[in-house]
Amino acid sequence: MRVAVATLGCKVNQYDTAVMERLFGERGWTSVPFTQPADAYVVNSCTVTDRADSEARRLARRARRTNPNGRVILTGCYAQTSPEQITRLGYVDYVIGLNRLPELLRAVAGELVERTAVSDLRHARTVDTLGIETLFVPATEGLGSPPERLREAVAGAVARLDPESKDPALRRMVLVGHSQGGLLVKMQSISSGDRIWNAASKKPLEEMQLSDQTRDLLRRGMFVEPVPGVSRVVFICTPHRGSFVAGRNIIANVTRKMLSLPFTMAGVAADLARNPGAMSSMVIPSAVDNMSPRHHFIRTLQEIPVAPSVTVNSIIAVEGDGPVEEGDDGVVKYTSAHIEPVESELVVKSNHSTQGNPHTIEEVRRILRLHEGLRPGAGSPPSR
Repeated sequence: MRVAVATLGCKVNQYDTAVMERLFGERGWTSVPFTQPADAYVVNSCTVTDRADSEARRLARRARRTNPNGRVILTGCYAQTSPEQITRLGYVDYVIGLNRLPELLRAVAGELVERTAVSDLRHARTVDTLGIETLFVPATEGLGSPPERLREAVAGAVARLDPESKDPALRRMVLVGHSQGGLLVKMQSISSGDRIWNAASKKPLEEMQLSDQTRDLLRRGMFVEPVPGVSRVVFICTPHRGSFVAGRNIIANVTRKMLSLPFTMAGVAADLARNPGAMSSMVIPSAVDNMSPRHHFIRTLQEIPVAPSVTVNSIIAVEGDGPVEEGDDGVVKYTSAHIEPVESELVVKSNHSTQGNPHTIEEVRRILRLHEGLRPGAGSPPSR
């Protein structure tokens, strides 16, 4: 079977397309240029502007003209934000949203029954897979809830795996965070005092007119202490000083277009509105807002050091062959990801999605072996 893919937008979309084409090859399918006849056409879309939406539709129409009997699949951000609109188009067979790769593969093969497969990305949840706790963080939730959910996930895993508190390994845990996940990991390993709250509010929390539920949520999310049992953190491409991509207002606007506020955070916003003039902004920030170098959250968090009891390792991705200190991974600059003090720092030649890079994987293995007191495996890249 021949499959053609057209990619619009950012480097994340380019990476996603590379993953798609690798999976196509593993199934024995042949990737062909989008201009050639194919059995299936995939448009990996962007939605930063109306023009980007229009270009995605144009490519889908072009695919239909090239092979009227071929399957036309529209995926990516435009598919995630406007599935109903796209479904009404007569020349698109399938609309596949973000994080729906299995459905995408079935659509390409012509085996998907439903025309639309779009996830609701508004709900964070933890999933237990092979004993690994995974936290999915929706981009609408930038403060308060995700750090607390990670904290609860860690506590829940410890309680489930060691109900009698006899396993010493669970008293020296390692947290690994990629990109914004690294910021959430840092929130588990610092003593913030009232610094994060004071950066957001002109009035002490105790003096705010809030419901008990909102006050408790804000206290747990913005006044944090190191999680008991965490003795090491590993930051991977973490924007400690923000992301230059998140700093572009258009990106934040697209995020708000894609996702509505979860019910809990909408209630917080309504509660805060009862305190006019108290907050630096009445807009509940999204995760993208919080990663902007200009945002008070990231500017405050970067000044709070990791607790002395926690060992820090860092993996930073840089593209190209220029000076590392001037480089970036397409999303985060080296100067944003670099922090001191650390036990080790490894720079990997990679884009932001470096978690699948062999050097990154081997460095994480080296760190974990070191943490266990084992000799690092042969061939591990040197850290700096």
